[in-house]
Amino acid sequence: MANSLEKVFAKDYRENMSYVDTYRNLFESNRDFMTKELLKMDLPFKPLECEGGYFLMVDIADCKKFIPSKYLETHDYQAPEHGTKTAAHHLYMPDGSIPLDLAFCRWMACEKGVVLMPNSFFYQSGSPNLTDNIVRMAICKERPGIQTAFERLKQIKL
Repeated sequence: MANSLEKVFAKDYRENMSYVDTYRNLFESNRDFMTKELLKMDLPFKPLECEGGYFLMVDIADCKKFIPSKYLETHDYQAPEHGTKTAAHHLYMPDGSIPLDLAFCRWMACEKGVVLMPNSFFYQSGSPNLTDNIVRMAICKERPGIQTAFERLKQIKL
């Protein structure tokens, strides 16, 4: 491990930059690109400011009215044309509802071809800070995949 740590800062990883610098630049560039693109869209997404990490957090509180009811009412959301039913993570809010972020992410993945991560998965059961209006968008991906996701997002008509 100690030998690896020395190598991550050596300036010979890519284009005379270290491994750390290469991925810091990628993450910052992706974060800035994604934030700018989200702010230009007519979608009710609100990117939250972040200084680091692997994800851009996005507030989707104003999206509930656009999510088809099947994603908000049940975890058994898979349509027959998609083949064998897959196992779904059954998560509920304290009031018994399906988390908004989970319903939103399933809708995006199943119908729009964009995979996001529900933030509510990362709270302990019973947490007083539990919220379901935030999704995570990965900034740790290579740009072509991010651009494909954003092209799909641009096609959404609400």
